[in-house]
Amino acid sequence: MLKMLGFVKTAEAAKGIPDRGHFEPIPRTSESNWTLNIQFHQANRAGAHYDIRLNDGSSHAFSWASRSLPAPGQKVLAVEQPTHTKEYMGFSGEIAEGYGAGTVTSQVMEKVEVLESKPDKITFNRYKGGTVERYVLLRTGGKNWVFYNYTQTDKNAAIPDSKPKYKEIKFDNVLLDRDDEVIAPKLDGAHNTFLLRPGKRIDVYSYRKSRKNQNRIDHSYRTDLYKVIAPKELGNTTLRGELFVPGAESHVTGGILNANVYKSRDAQKTKGKIDNVVFDVVKFKGKNVENKPYREKIEMLKQINKLVPELKLPELAQTTEEKKKLYDMIRDNKHPQTSEGVVIYKNESSVPIKAKKVKDYDIEITGTFPASAGSKYDGRAIGGFLGKFEGKGPEIRIGGGLSDELREDAYNNPRKYVGQFARIKALQKFESGKFRMPTFLDWRYEKYNK
Repeated sequence: MLKMLGFVKTAEAAKGIPDRGHFEPIPRTSESNWTLNIQFHQANRAGAHYDIRLNDGSSHAFSWASRSLPAPGQKVLAVEQPTHTKEYMGFSGEIAEGYGAGTVTSQVMEKVEVLESKPDKITFNRYKGGTVERYVLLRTGGKNWVFYNYTQTDKNAAIPDSKPKYKEIKFDNVLLDRDDEVIAPKLDGAHNTFLLRPGKRIDVYSYRKSRKNQNRIDHSYRTDLYKVIAPKELGNTTLRGELFVPGAESHVTGGILNANVYKSRDAQKTKGKIDNVVFDVVKFKGKNVENKPYREKIEMLKQINKLVPELKLPELAQTTEEKKKLYDMIRDNKHPQTSEGVVIYKNESSVPIKAKKVKDYDIEITGTFPASAGSKYDGRAIGGFLGKFEGKGPEIRIGGGLSDELREDAYNNPRKYVGQFARIKALQKFESGKFRMPTFLDWRYEKYNK
């Protein structure tokens, strides 16, 4: 006998199953946290298989059995099983006899985010460390379901693996009276690709690969853009843009983007929400437009913004008066979003020009060097970092611009920083690869993934 709100506490028909004939319907929910349990079951009769269980916070463990677990891009058959009790989830041990007799080993027990659930479909994500794994369970008929791992990989998603090489000029050399150019703030964020597919959630990917699985880093669920469904009118559209926290330094954005999705969302409650600006179009309505002049791309971006206002346009200054106002605000560190510089878009060119106030360089950290004997840091902090420009060339020493807190942490945890990328400024870069007076600015978080 069963009650509407859960199983009656009676003798089990089988281990974890009050009633072998009962299949509780999947509830209709969206964006909720469930619990996933995967057990490896060496069953005497059915043979080796995996038991997949999902709990929505009720007393029910919705259950399926599958011979294998799907890798990214793969689908496997999952057969629905009688509804188990929540208490059975995580069980490991021997089932001596009867239904399910054999050895059970619990392999996965973790929180997952269910994006959508209904009686015939459950879409959910696993957030493992800094990575995102995407799954859907879909009924195909009767008790048969498809268990599909639709995690994006370089093989099943057309994600650009680099960003354009922009020409650079000095900030002081920006011309403000040219009718064939517009300028915009140079945001100090993380370059990303935005994928729009008709009727699908918007995806956001870094062009860089995760060190854990060598796939593009998935930032979709660290932003609110995953809640936005791309309109059919835009077809397949691919954009380039920037993720950033308005008014925050790049290391704040980087720390949020490199955190586990749950931790990333928690951090945004206090440090600021991740925002976006889309400034370039790679593909528009299925057609490659990467080499189209920017005057055409601006019109495309305006169409996209009208249909999807969540994708923000850059602050474009077009008239001489507008350019001067924007330039002066950035020069005087009064702009609310950035003080880094401007980006120049020529109407008849497809590639922008960057004009930074300070020339910076990316240095891969290779180690540390000790503080000078008798200095205030001697015996308790590093003298500075050792590194190589873009990971190549001669080793350089970076001693300026480091806070006492950073020096002390690197002294106590030196291996923590090896392999990370630092952004530095310098008065000059020599042909040898050395730098004149290199000074630490911040961490280039989008260039590595913990």
